[in-house]
Amino acid sequence: MDIGSMFAGGVIGLVVALAKDWFLENKKQKEKEKQFKREKLEKAFMILNDYQNKITSLELVGLSDGKYDSLELTMIIKFYFPNLEIFFGEYVVMTTEFSLKLKLDRETEGIEKIYKKYGEMCKLLVEESKKI
Repeated sequence: MDIGSMFAGGVIGLVVALAKDWFLENKKQKEKEKQFKREKLEKAFMILNDYQNKITSLELVGLSDGKYDSLELTMIIKFYFPNLEIFFGEYVVMTTEFSLKLKLDRETEGIEKIYKKYGEMCKLLVEESKKI
């Protein structure tokens, strides 16, 4: 065995070892990103569910008034799931209008639409979770 073939074997071993390390680190990083997005999706669902429970009990004050972690929910949607942003905006407008009606004249008309929109929003969150 000559020095050239030993050197070539060493270089090949080094390249394979570095490639393996890079691949494993890359895989770990992608798993961390997936886990982070899953956690954000779970948090968004919990905030949305808590808010919907307030609607159901008619203790609603409006998603856009700073309660129910609305800022956090909005940030989660905008930063991590921008494809849901338009739909989420429609939900916020609908629930805020309902909240104002409820405050002014205790009118509950339109709550069925909110339930439907909530169901659609939950479905979209589930679909997003399947993409992760």
